[in-house]
Amino acid sequence: MKRIILWSVLFLFCLEVAMRLAGWILMSPTREMNQGGGGFRILVLGESTSAEAFADTSKAAWPRVLEKLLRDAGRDVKVINKALPATTTSLIVSHLSQQLDEIKPQLVISMMGVNDAGYTRFVGDPTAWNLFWNRIRLVKLVRSLVDQYQLRYRYPQVREGLPVYNLKSSEEGVFQRLSNQSLSVDQLSVEITDQDHPPCGEAKLLIDLVQRNKDGKSLNEDQTFSLLKRSLQLCPQYSMLQMLTLMEAREINNYRGCGQLANELFKFGRNLRDDVIIALADCYFGKSEVPEPLLDVMRYRGLEFGDPNTEDIDPSQARSRTTDKNYRRVYAILRSRAVPWIIMQYPTLPLQSRIKMFTEEEVRTLPIFFVSNEENFKKVLSEKPYDEVFNDRFARTWGHTTNYGHELIAHQVLPAVLQALNK
Repeated sequence: MKRIILWSVLFLFCLEVAMRLAGWILMSPTREMNQGGGGFRILVLGESTSAEAFADTSKAAWPRVLEKLLRDAGRDVKVINKALPATTTSLIVSHLSQQLDEIKPQLVISMMGVNDAGYTRFVGDPTAWNLFWNRIRLVKLVRSLVDQYQLRYRYPQVREGLPVYNLKSSEEGVFQRLSNQSLSVDQLSVEITDQDHPPCGEAKLLIDLVQRNKDGKSLNEDQTFSLLKRSLQLCPQYSMLQMLTLMEAREINNYRGCGQLANELFKFGRNLRDDVIIALADCYFGKSEVPEPLLDVMRYRGLEFGDPNTEDIDPSQARSRTTDKNYRRVYAILRSRAVPWIIMQYPTLPLQSRIKMFTEEEVRTLPIFFVSNEENFKKVLSEKPYDEVFNDRFARTWGHTTNYGHELIAHQVLPAVLQALNK
């Protein structure tokens, strides 16, 4: 019996080591991009709009484009991209001191704050035990297997009744088939008629239809919610679609329909990304009863509800009171180490709210450089189709950028970086 236990423990230990080794190998391209040569080190802070994972290719995010532009200009630089999808300014601040110690950058560039515009916030795992448990690869593997089992065997009825899709259909046919509604599709891209649309692709098209018509009168509230729920049923496993569905439902239905979507999501287990958990929690904010499974997940992930009366949330500026406070914390950390800071605003949004966070003396002392992406993106959007610049509309007037959008950001911040290099 003891031998069986010993060999079992040894097997699990070896399996854990093997999975960590596999992860280390898979992440080696990203590490290689963030390491290596470069006399001048630039640290990038942000979330999915700057992260490598959301670029069309592994080297297409704007920090990598910026590094190439600087090297083409004869500068010996290395851009270290620490942007992570779904992160908040609170989480960024919590890691900043350690990153400065490890990387020792001569310049920091940030584009952050959009994920603070909700009623939940990261507070860190409540106990050391939870932190340890959450890092074990075997635990994550078991969760994933359980989720896949539930998706395939326990809740097969979710897939029942869905129509068989013919490929290369007209754009009108796509939406009639999926929604059974008479909807306006005038603003949809003409390329739809030339593409294949498997279920996840069609689900994304439904989200796109909602985003393009939410400021007009083409869709009423019931039609909108019907499309959102349908998109989630078509492709329940796609995390970005989960998040976008919940965000749009929260905004358009004023929180009334989010509970139904949340129930659909929890049919497939709890192994959801943090940004999806945040979107779920935001959907339930202000309701008298929050589902116990969601409360469990929130406690496990280190999330708690904020207070909208004190947050002063402004999506048009990608900021809240928490955002302002954390920008001040970043300033204090960088000031103590004399590291210059480039503060960049998101595409199409005004820069003034960022400038007002600091006094003129603080700007001169660090120094701080401000970069706007309002005029350049608005000009391009007046000349090109939206889909050539952005992949989605998760933030109303802007979204995750295409390769072209990443290049716009890189060229916009380049003069400020060169100015910082010359100081």
